Amino acid sequence: MVDRLASQMTDDAAAGRVGTEATQPDVAIVNYSDLVARCMGNLAFAEKILGAFEQRLDEDLVLLENEFNQHDAAGIARVAHRLKGASANVSANGLCDIFARLERLGCTEQLRQVPACLDELRSEWSRFKARSPSFLLAGARDER
Repeated sequence: MVDRLASQMTDDAAAGRVGTEATQPDVAIVNYSDLVARCMGNLAFAEKILGAFEQRLDEDLVLLENEFNQHDAAGIARVAHRLKGASANVSANGLCDIFARLERLGCTEQLRQVPACLDELRSEWSRFKARSPSFLLAGARDER
């Protein structure tokens, strides 16, 4: 598993995608260099937190949409703030940026702009899941 994450980091670095903005189609979803640095070089731990992040975020996105459906600006700000931090912890910069915008929209009660931001979030989340190294964890479970 660790070798696959290291390989992904090498592939992204060779393609010039490491450490760049994550909202462009051919750009890394996760800044692997930053993530591994945050994990003090422990690739197994990096994979573990990415897997936990991915498992939890689907539920959290439902919660965020429920807050919007209830017109709860403070709830949107609260959930978006937490998810912004979680995204930053795994160096998912594109997601982090979107959650930061959602947090600002909630804090300023600009709910009319939230649907467009949620659409962007769904798109970025799909890109994350399609490219995320947490598939390594699933592969490890399959190998058992």
